[in-house]
Amino acid sequence: MPRMPAAARFVAAVFPSRPQVVTLLCTAILCPLAIGGFAPAAAPEAKPDAAAAFAAFARDDSPLIRDRLEATDREYRQIEPSLWLLATRHAAALEPLEAADRIETLARLADFILRMR
Repeated sequence: MPRMPAAARFVAAVFPSRPQVVTLLCTAILCPLAIGGFAPAAAPEAKPDAAAAFAAFARDDSPLIRDRLEATDREYRQIEPSLWLLATRHAAALEPLEAADRIETLARLADFILRMR
C-alpha cells in the first residue's frame, strides 16, 4: 500500500469506512493547502487615480452637496464614498448636465440614500 501523508492518515482514522475517498481528498486538497500549493486569488488592482478622484470630489463637490442636505456631518461622511462611486459609475449620465444641475442631482441622490438607511 502506498504511503499516505500525515493528514490523510489522520482523516482516514477519523473516517475509516471510506479510506480511498478520504485519501483522495486529503492528497488533492489538504496536502496542497498545507504546503501552500493553492495561491490565493490576486486582488483586483485599484485604479491609481481613484484616490485622487475621490479627493477632488470631496474637495469640490461634497461641500456643495452637503449644504443642500439635512444630515449631520457624520451621516454625510458615511454615504460620501457611495455617492462618489455612483457619480463615477454614472458619469456619462451626469456629464451633459450643467454644474448646478449635477450638484442638485447628486444632492437628491444623497437625500434618497440617507432616507433609505
